[in-house]
Order: sequence, then structure tokens, then C-alpha cells
Amino acid sequence: MRLSGLSRLQKVGLLLLLPALVYLAFLSIYPMVYAVLLSGKDVNLARPYKALFVGLGNFFRLFQDGLFLKSIYNTMRVAFVSIVLELGIGYVVAEIFDKRLKGMEILRTVYMLPMMVTPVVWGLVWVYIFNPNFGLANYLCEWLGLGFQPWFASADTAIWSLILVNVWQWTPFTAVVFLAGLSGISTTLLDAAAVDGAKWHQIIRYVKLPALKYVAMVVILMRMMDNLRLFDLVYSTTQGGPGSATETMSFFIYRHGFKFFNVGYSSAAAIIVLVVITILSQLLIRIFYRGGEIHE
Repeated sequence: MRLSGLSRLQKVGLLLLLPALVYLAFLSIYPMVYAVLLSGKDVNLARPYKALFVGLGNFFRLFQDGLFLKSIYNTMRVAFVSIVLELGIGYVVAEIFDKRLKGMEILRTVYMLPMMVTPVVWGLVWVYIFNPNFGLANYLCEWLGLGFQPWFASADTAIWSLILVNVWQWTPFTAVVFLAGLSGISTTLLDAAAVDGAKWHQIIRYVKLPALKYVAMVVILMRMMDNLRLFDLVYSTTQGGPGSATETMSFFIYRHGFKFFNVGYSSAAAIIVLVVITILSQLLIRIFYRGGEIHE
């Protein structure tokens, strides 16, 4: 495309786009290309002058690395369980918030607080709440007769404690999206169903849930991408432990890249994570849309 053939308005438009293109090139495209180049090398920052080209060697090593495979399993488990719980609880909360009750606006604001604070801060708070010796959680468990719970301290309960915190923080987001969807349902449709004698559970099943189907799909897509990149909550609570009980893909990349300085190995893992997220996202998008239009 020759600039001489463009109108003055088109040239101004290109000029305005230039800062965004430069930003994209230096902060997105260049790091990604550099990570791809590093993934083909056996390079350690402690001895960068001994870098060796290994081709796909790092990728083959990763698929034979039990810890990396465990991190994939942990990440998928956290993502699946968290999304299912967030959808269920988020819908119930949205139904409650959709009622025109006194003081509901204040309750909505308070409920949104968890997602307004960075996960690292909440992670540190929950470390104290789940402390086996003096944490509030065990005090409540003893009071309810549930006995002592090790929470983050045990390999059996750490992953579920992590899921609990993740769901607690991000269910408000799901509730807000569902609430917006419920607000968009025509009251005429709901009144017609009520006049026809439909009970509350039939209205939910045959009117509200079909209307919220695409809203739920968007929530699933967004939360899936967030959970597959889960790092900050793991970093601030369990550091991937005990053992490898809560090791996620992002924390595996961090550990090898910034603790062991194996940047070639960690770059290969990051490329795999990128491919996994891209494939799953495309699969979901293809389910949502067919032929460029929403499938009815």
C-alpha cells in the first residue's frame, strides 16, 4: 500500500494508529517471538554463553517431565471445578440481587469487593484465615464440630483450599454478568409464562436459562483463560506446595524461569500453555458461533 495513494484523512488515521502499533510490537509481538526463539535453546541465565540449539528438545523433555504433567492436571482441575462452582453460585446470587428489595444496592456493592482487590492481597489474607494453628477457619470448624482442617498445609486439602479462595474471589464477577443478563430478559416474557401457570422452577428452566446461555458461554471463556494462567493466587498462598500438590502451569514456568534460570525450558512451557489456551478458546468460540453468527 503506497502512502501517496491515501487521502489526508487516511494518513491521519494511520498516524494515530502508530503509537498502538509500536506498543503492540514491543510489548506483545517481540516478547512472543523471543520466547519462541528461546524455546529452541538449552540456555541458562547463569551461563548464557553456553547456550545450545536443541530444536524441539525442550518440548520433548517437558512431555516426559512428571512435574509439568502434574501442573497441567492441577491447572485443569482448578479451572473445571472453579468454573462449575462459579456458574452455579453466581446464578443463584444474581437471582437474589435481581429482586427489588430494600438495601440490595449496598449488598451488591459489598459483594463485589473481593474482585476489586488484587489476588495477591487476598491470598495473603487467606493464608492467615487458613492457618492451622490460629486461623479463623479452624476456629469456625471446631465450633461447627467439623474438627481440625489442615487447609493449605496438606497435599490432600491444599488444592481444594485454593479452589475455594479462587471461587470466593471471582464468583462476584459471574454474578454481575448473570445479573446483567437477567435484567435484559423481557418482563413481558416472564409475565406471559406466569399467566400460563408456569412455576418458578419452570420459568428458570424454560425462560431464563435459555436466555442466559450465551452469557454463560462468555463467562466460561473468560474464566477459562484466567484459570489457565492462574499464578498470583498460587504464589501468595502455597508456592505450588505442599510438594507439587498445587503446582500450576504458570507457576511451573515461573519456577524454572526465575528460580532455576532455565529460560529456554520455561519458554517452551510457556509456548505450550499459549497453544493450549488458544486451542481451548477456539473450540469454545466455534461452539458459541457457527458461520460467524450466533447459533440459535
